Amino acid sequence: MLIRARRAVWLVFAALVAAILGALAAAGVWLAPHLAAGDLTVAVSGGLGLLGMILIGALALTWVWLDRVLVRPLAAASRGARIIARGRTAHRIEVPDGHLLGDLPDALHGLGEVLHEARSNVERAVADGAARSEQQKAQLEAVLRELSEGVVVCERHGHILLYNPAAQAILGSDPGPGLGRSLYALIRREPIEHALAALTEQQAAAPQADAAMSFVVPGVAGEGLLRCRMRVLSVGPEGHPGFVLALADDTRQVRALHQRDALLRQLVDGLRGPLASLRAAAEALGECGPDEGPQRGAFEAVVEEESRVLSERLERVAQDARGLLGGGGLRAEVAAGVLAAAVARRLDARHPAVRFGLHGSGLWIDGDAHGLALLVEHLAARIAAARGVERIEMETLLGDRRVYLDLSWEGEPVAGAQLDAWLAEGIPAAGPGVTARDIIAEHSGEAWSQRHRHAGRALVRIPLPASSRQWDLAPSAALPARPEFYDFSLAAQWQAARGDSGLVNRELRALEYVVFDTETTGLRPSQGDRMISIAGVRVVNGRLLRGDHFSALINPGRPIPALSTRFHGITDAQVSDAPMAPEVVARFKTFVGEAVLVAHNAAFDMKFLRLQERAAGVVFTNPVLDTLLLSVLLHDHASDHTLDGIARRLAIEVHDRHTALGDALVTAAVFLAQLPLLEERAIANTLGEALAASEQVLDVRRMQAQF
Repeated sequence: MLIRARRAVWLVFAALVAAILGALAAAGVWLAPHLAAGDLTVAVSGGLGLLGMILIGALALTWVWLDRVLVRPLAAASRGARIIARGRTAHRIEVPDGHLLGDLPDALHGLGEVLHEARSNVERAVADGAARSEQQKAQLEAVLRELSEGVVVCERHGHILLYNPAAQAILGSDPGPGLGRSLYALIRREPIEHALAALTEQQAAAPQADAAMSFVVPGVAGEGLLRCRMRVLSVGPEGHPGFVLALADDTRQVRALHQRDALLRQLVDGLRGPLASLRAAAEALGECGPDEGPQRGAFEAVVEEESRVLSERLERVAQDARGLLGGGGLRAEVAAGVLAAAVARRLDARHPAVRFGLHGSGLWIDGDAHGLALLVEHLAARIAAARGVERIEMETLLGDRRVYLDLSWEGEPVAGAQLDAWLAEGIPAAGPGVTARDIIAEHSGEAWSQRHRHAGRALVRIPLPASSRQWDLAPSAALPARPEFYDFSLAAQWQAARGDSGLVNRELRALEYVVFDTETTGLRPSQGDRMISIAGVRVVNGRLLRGDHFSALINPGRPIPALSTRFHGITDAQVSDAPMAPEVVARFKTFVGEAVLVAHNAAFDMKFLRLQERAAGVVFTNPVLDTLLLSVLLHDHASDHTLDGIARRLAIEVHDRHTALGDALVTAAVFLAQLPLLEERAIANTLGEALAASEQVLDVRRMQAQF
């Protein structure tokens, strides 16, 4: 605005100067023949030249004066009107003294007040109309907060759209789940994608069926186990597919199961020794002659009877132990068709020469679907390679309260030693050190090879726990519709963004940001000053998520100067037990992920981070936006571009200044207020445009510093 106005005024005055010079030149040409004396001609010409210089000088001064009292105030009024139009009605238009705008600034303020009143009336009407909806939303959120089971809703690529406090407690909080983050940073990707693909296929085959799947994944940092139950759903107004995941921490249960298993094994092993001794004694007594007394016969009978009782008891305990060892309550129902489809997908990707299919309709199995898919894939690949066959069929049969899972092929059975060797092999996708035999043991089963009931065929049979559902594939009643809340529109944005060539082409509002700030021992990072605090808040889909933040004190490893403490209030005692900078910076990088970084005077804060990258083992390759440079870009007429000055200009309330978290929150509010101004003035709609515009401002400031 300012540049265009100046250019227009300059062109007008340039035209006037050209006209004056032309008129004086024409006058000189006209007067020359009429002036006889040469000196008079020179005098008149000199007078005309002097008059021209005076007129040009007067025009120049007039131009400078108009620029100060009219052009600049008009540009300031225009920018102020835009800020007021964006809802910042408390903004005071910054116009220089002595302007010629009259009461225009006051009129604009009055217009802002009227606009504010109109907006307030509309907001009150909308609030009144939506009161009941908001109350229901609050009640639903309260229910989610009280649930002891974690709930996470994601779009199909794993970005989190909703989570409750229980999920945060289960998945951890350093960093834990957050809107816009990837679930796969917290849970292993493969079991989730396997379950999602299986449920999608099941739902496509029977749209009205109750499509859900339970499975178990390793806990956070590989410790313990998480029991998960997944359902497929649609999220967002466009109906983009996603899923809801219910989580429970079974670490304690697994530990108890292991202890129970150890006790049962001790019991079984402890009975074998006494039983062997008792039987040996009975045999010794039986070898003695009959002349050792009539009581010997009775004693032998007692020994034999006790041996028989102990044998039966041992057999019962061993049988019960086989039923108790392993997964127990961690199993879930899975259809054989879903399991076979998962195995076929894995074989197509890793062993394309092997053709795999399900014979018959299939039964329901009570087990770990992901683990069983890995087991069946492993055995099918080994059978195909050892027997030279291309086609392997899976069949499920019901018998003895268990489901027999058979893998059959044309040819001879597998030798027991060969099958044992396959079962002893590890399956890396199931977890470190997990073998095929471990997966079978988790399902209280065993495996063997035998001839098939059809001549010329053989099979490997694995007895597995049977589900009570079996063939019950009838559609269940449709679940009641659930209200959409939180930020499900993110799913549509991520879906559209997957076609972009990179972040630089993404719209600013569609990006994920982490707005951060640091507190330091001083202002010279290259001369030994260090961070003592860092904080960041997340901005997703144009929303400031105050609850999704990072804040940590840092031990600088050196005394904090008294002058710095007077500024931010952090003392040596407060940071004495805090972690060192590399540890905190590594955690902060995990919190940031791939988000765009935003800071005020970002070069200062980024310098402190860069100095810690090598020690922390991280590299900040994230794009960086600077609210200071954006302010210069938007309000080049203003001289105050401090954080406080920008906040005043945009009518933003400031709290907890000179704390890392407080300053990060203020910077985030400033950044969100700048976004619509950038869009309105067509300065920057995408990240690439914002970065390029900021670089241009930086180049201008570098050039100004040379003068």
